[in-house]
Amino acid sequence: MTVSKFKYAAFLAVVFAAIVAFGSVKTTFGQGGNVVSGEVTGLDSRPLYDATVELLNDYGSAIKYTRTDGSGRYFFSGVSAGRFSIRVRALEPEYEEQTQSEEIVNFTREAQDGTRTISGMERKQLDFRLRVRKDFMGITAAVFVQDVPPNAKTLYDKAVVDLNEKRDKEGLAGLKAAIEAFPKYFAALERFGMECIKIKQYPVSVTLLQIAVEVNPRSYRSWYGLAYSLNSLNYYDEALTAVKKALELYGGSTEALLLAGVVYKSKKQFPDSEKHLLKAKELSKDEMLMVNWHLALLYKEMKKFIDAARELKAYLKKQPDSKDAEMIKKLIAEFEEKAKAS
Repeated sequence: MTVSKFKYAAFLAVVFAAIVAFGSVKTTFGQGGNVVSGEVTGLDSRPLYDATVELLNDYGSAIKYTRTDGSGRYFFSGVSAGRFSIRVRALEPEYEEQTQSEEIVNFTREAQDGTRTISGMERKQLDFRLRVRKDFMGITAAVFVQDVPPNAKTLYDKAVVDLNEKRDKEGLAGLKAAIEAFPKYFAALERFGMECIKIKQYPVSVTLLQIAVEVNPRSYRSWYGLAYSLNSLNYYDEALTAVKKALELYGGSTEALLLAGVVYKSKKQFPDSEKHLLKAKELSKDEMLMVNWHLALLYKEMKKFIDAARELKAYLKKQPDSKDAEMIKKLIAEFEEKAKAS
């Protein structure tokens, strides 16, 4: 699947489709309970979008996770009282992971009839300004210089402002206009591609990010996004090529290692899948929930049932309130029985 298969007119057509789809998506936040929110920025106070944000309980286990939006903001609702932490990991490899801890205190009032109500709901704001890693040596050519026509840059800058202010449809339309004005505009191609991943417009993101990596082959983000999109479309060979490129640029990326493990699993290359997933587990200090999940699926395929059960137990320990908790418990019991029988 290559860019050359797409005529430019067809490309514009799918871009319009993405804008329409994005315009129909509304972001809603739950209103009940305690709320934790904040903003994630990097160098020069630049908002970092698509950063992974995890809500951890007092024992350091992940309860919920989300990603920052175009303005670098994140939001958790329905947070229980007590001590908690927020851990942030940027998609850009040059930034250090950062964690902050806080406490929420609510009060319980008991009425004469014995009913209890919780009062004093809190809204906590924890902002993050991520620091550049000390060992960062320009892993991915963080600064890509391109001679952009002034009219295209004006359109792009306005589009970014629109996206940051949650005017999503206007922002995507602005990115499209910037690309029309300058078809090889790397920043616009990459940003549009990553925005399309959010709304699962994978054919569009593949097209945009394939052009982006042709313009700037040193972009880890573009290669990772391309690999993610291709994997989502079941183009496993092409996805593997792309994720290998991402790992060449940043071999310490837990997200890329996880994705590589998933792709290898889909291709039935189980030893390679296990190697990459275990590396992601090691580098993340066994804190990535989805690594446990995919290792469990892998070990099931490999008929290593005791290992599959162990990974599911680790998954459930980190997310005990999972909506699939009962199903997971049944799977654990099933795998342990199969391990005894083998």
